[in-house]
Amino acid sequence: MSIAIPEINFLPLAPALVTAITVLVLMLADAFTPTRGKNWLALLALAGLVVAALTIFGVPGTKLSGIWGTTLTAFRDGVIADNYGLFLALIILLAAAISILLSLDYLRARNLEVGEYLAL
Repeated sequence: MSIAIPEINFLPLAPALVTAITVLVLMLADAFTPTRGKNWLALLALAGLVVAALTIFGVPGTKLSGIWGTTLTAFRDGVIADNYGLFLALIILLAAAISILLSLDYLRARNLEVGEYLAL
C-alpha cells in the first residue's frame, strides 16, 4: 500500500503570501523601532504591495514570469488562481496602497503610531 503525496504548489497563493510576510515584517519592525522615526514603515508596506503585484504580472525581460494569463490550482483544487481572482487581488492591493498613501498625513498630524495601522 503506497501513500500518494499530493503536490504542493504555493504559486497560486503568491500574492497573499507576499502580503502576509510583509505584514509580519512590518509588525516586527514596528516592535523594534523607536517611537519616533517610523515613517519608513510606510515605504516598506508599499514595497511589499508592489512585490505582491509583481507576483501577479511578473517582471518583463527577466525569468520572473507572473501568474497572469494562467489558471493555477493548489491543494487538490481547493485554491484556484485565475484571471478573475488575480484581478480582484490586484484591485485590493491597489486600494491598500492608496489608503497607505492617503493616511500618512492624517497619522502624522495626530501623532499616531503608524505600525499597527500599516499592518491592517
